[in-house]
Amino acid sequence: MSKLLPSCQKLIENIVEPKIEHKNNQFSDLLNMAPMSTYFLDEKIEYTPGKMVRFSEKTQALITSSPTLSRALETLEIDGWKLVVAQRGQGTATDLRRKTVFISNRVLNHPNLTIQALSHEIGHIFYAAKPNIKSKSNFVSHFLASEGAATIKNIEIQREIINHMAVDIGIMANPRNIECYNEVYDNYLIDNKFDKATKYIGEIYRNNEITSNNLKSYGQYYNEVYNSL
Repeated sequence: MSKLLPSCQKLIENIVEPKIEHKNNQFSDLLNMAPMSTYFLDEKIEYTPGKMVRFSEKTQALITSSPTLSRALETLEIDGWKLVVAQRGQGTATDLRRKTVFISNRVLNHPNLTIQALSHEIGHIFYAAKPNIKSKSNFVSHFLASEGAATIKNIEIQREIINHMAVDIGIMANPRNIECYNEVYDNYLIDNKFDKATKYIGEIYRNNEITSNNLKSYGQYYNEVYNSL
């Protein structure tokens, strides 16, 4: 069994399962393939909170370069979903009940970050598992695994865009965790164990990622969500 990356070993000290059984750093081959990224960094478009999002040409070009993202957005449109400009100061978030993705004003004038945030939210939307609200532990673990699913979708779309356009949208995550997330994703491509990968990334999220809305760890945040039910 291959050893975890040092970054993973530091982040995951109490996890017995799932273990990474393969090491296949495909992402290392992509690191130098994105020379066009800076072209997609900045725009100056006025977005009105509460209004439907209208993507710029640059953002639309990034969408088109990802078959996964293009199909997902088509599916959401057919299913009645809306993409809405978030209120000022509000982060990007998904309201599953209202079938609405709120995209933060902070990212909408940065096509790279818009697609990064959107790909993360799409990962949440298409995460099929249902939460068990009878147990706090299971409830929290479910939503942490959903963060894992969102990260996996972000990486999938990121790599498609790098391959098609030589543009890196990045990963919506703490930079020190990204190397580990990529290793988990590469192993997922080999063993096809999606639940294992989402759980693993979710456990990293528990104490090593901070929410944008209240700056608490995701473990703390989802514990508080459960307590408020």
